[in-house]
Parts: sequence; structure tokens; C-alpha cells
Amino acid sequence: MKVIGKLSKWIREFLKDRMFVVVANGCMSEEEEVLSGVPQGTVFAPILFVMMISNIDENVKDCIVRTSFADDTRVRKKNRSDEDKEIMQEDLDSIYKWASENLTKFNANKFEQMAHGNKESIDCEPYKSPTGD
Repeated sequence: MKVIGKLSKWIREFLKDRMFVVVANGCMSEEEEVLSGVPQGTVFAPILFVMMISNIDENVKDCIVRTSFADDTRVRKKNRSDEDKEIMQEDLDSIYKWASENLTKFNANKFEQMAHGNKESIDCEPYKSPTGD
């Protein structure tokens, strides 16, 4: 989503000059500038997030991409053939590419693959992440 004009300026002002410190074992770090993300707990943060991911499925050919709550994104496709599996992998690769281009990372520890069907029809060959995992 392209944002221009006064709204664009307001968003830039909202996100700039933010600082943070880390406190661990009673010691406090020096202040550092926040370089990415949106302030959590603000009313505007969810809106900014939705604006950011509005084009996540722009290059997806055949899968259904849903972002249902905050950062919970699901990709679905009926896989009835090897060709369907290849298309699913291509669409996942498009989403990984989108993430890279938008300086976003997916948490590999939260990635899950689920197959539905009867015993004979389920082939659980895993899909690959950009790192080959």
C-alpha cells in the first residue's frame, strides 16, 4: 500500500526518533535508536501492521493467504498432485521473497505444516524455507 501526502509525513514523524534501553540483572544499557517496528500498545500499531502486509500475496499465484490475527498468517492450498505441491512451494517462495524485500522475517520456530486427508492420500513431504529448512 502506497501512502502519500500528509498521512505519509505523519507516519514518518510517528515512527522516528524512538529510543530504547535494555535492563538485565540490574544493569541498564545505553540508549539506542529503534530502527524498525511499530510501538506496541499504541492504537495505531495494528493499522500500520495491516498497511504493511496488505500486499503480502501480490505475487502468490494459486494459494489462499490469510492474516487472521496480528502476525498469524496462513497459506492454504489443496494439494492433490506433485504439480500442486510445486505451486505451493513457489507461492511460499514468493512470500519469503516479499518478506526479504520488506525487511521482515518469519519465525521459523512458529512455522507449521499440516496435511488433511485419509491415510492413503496424505504425503507429508515438507516445504522448504529460503534457507532450505
